[in-house]
Amino acid sequence: MHQIQVTDGTLAVGHRCRLIVDGPRRKRIARNHTATHILHRALREVLGDHVVQAGSLVSNEELRFDFSHFEKMTDEEIARVEDIANRVVLEDLPVKTVEMPLDEAKASGAAAHFEEEYRGKDLVRVVSVGEFSRELCGGTHVSRSGEIGLIKIVSEEGIASGTRRIRAATGDGVLKRLRASEHLLTQLKSSLGEDPVEGLNRLQDEIAGLRTRIRTMTETTLRAKRDELLSVKENVNGLSLASGRLDATAEEIKRLADLLEEKSRPSVVVLVGDADGRGIAICKVSKTIGAVDAAAIVRAMSEVVGGGGGGSRAFAQGGGPTVSRLDEALKHGIDACRTALSA
Repeated sequence: MHQIQVTDGTLAVGHRCRLIVDGPRRKRIARNHTATHILHRALREVLGDHVVQAGSLVSNEELRFDFSHFEKMTDEEIARVEDIANRVVLEDLPVKTVEMPLDEAKASGAAAHFEEEYRGKDLVRVVSVGEFSRELCGGTHVSRSGEIGLIKIVSEEGIASGTRRIRAATGDGVLKRLRASEHLLTQLKSSLGEDPVEGLNRLQDEIAGLRTRIRTMTETTLRAKRDELLSVKENVNGLSLASGRLDATAEEIKRLADLLEEKSRPSVVVLVGDADGRGIAICKVSKTIGAVDAAAIVRAMSEVVGGGGGGSRAFAQGGGPTVSRLDEALKHGIDACRTALSA
């Protein structure tokens, strides 16, 4: 039975049709299908007889095989499965298909993991790869295992509790992946040198060093900004009120708030800034000051820039998208803090 789509002309009962099989595509599917049987048997040899097929997908690009297993396969286990599977390929074993009654097929040792599909049938189809593998199957297969060329597992992952999935390529599918890997390696060498691993390690060391320098420079800049803002801080009822704007990351603005509060205790700190196009509002209050609620201050400031925020009485953060009103939000926060401290 074939499903078709008419793309030109008409089709009616009685018309003569010619079915043309895409030979190269079908051979790729056959290679992947026979490789699925071989991998199934190899998995049982390496992992144990608890391995049972839980599903599969065979295409002309790759094969996918789901199986029962309780943990992630190790690199060594994957390599052993590949070694066994490719040994069978290199032995160029005959692949035979025989029809026989179900009971006879089971007695011959054929694996029938979806037996319900075969019940009630007079005959079932048994596919054997030499003496290595024997399963019930109705699909297309190669004539000898050597036609597969090579089997390469490209991934192994868990898809459900107690169920794993491997993807593999065969034949020219492996060649395609090897060429892609070589192309990638060539690109890496052009950027990292003949030994990409050594080059990557060197690059990571350089990045780590640069990050340390940036952190040091940032801290120096923040301390300078702290001193600048403290030089113009207000004194309200004997308490410090430090405020200002710093266009930087949210973490850097928070760090500045910490530096200001630590250096001017007891104090209230109100800051705003443009962090990559988003307005940030921060308020930090020394624990000994009970008159100012940082969360309430930040909520009011955030409303000005079209957003929201929150936190505790001692520290709160918020913001919004309207960065053009940041200075207005800062003034609003300063006025609110000044009023609370003066009460």
